[in-house]
Amino acid sequence: MAGAAGLAAAVAFGAAGGFFLWVWALGRMTPTRVVVFLALNPLAATVLAAWLLAESVTASFLLGLACVLAGIFDCLDRVQHMFKSHNPEVVH
Repeated sequence: MAGAAGLAAAVAFGAAGGFFLWVWALGRMTPTRVVVFLALNPLAATVLAAWLLAESVTASFLLGLACVLAGIFDCLDRVQHMFKSHNPEVVH
C-alpha cells in the first residue's frame, strides 16, 4: 500500500509541477516555442529515474536523446527564422 501511495504522490506532484512549469513558460514565450519542449518529458523522466532510482541508461537511450535534442534545436531555429521573416522589425 505504501508503494502505491508513493507512486500516486509522485504522479500527482509530477503532473502538478509539469503543469505549473508549462503555464509559467507560456507566460514568457510564444506557444510555438513552448510546445517544442514537450518532447523532453520522456527524456527528463528517464534521467530522473536513472538519478533517483538507479535505472540503467543504455547506448540506445543516449542515441535517442541526441536525436531528440537535434530535432528540438532544429525546430527552434526554424521557428526563429520564420518569426524574423514575418516580423523583421522585432529584435530578439
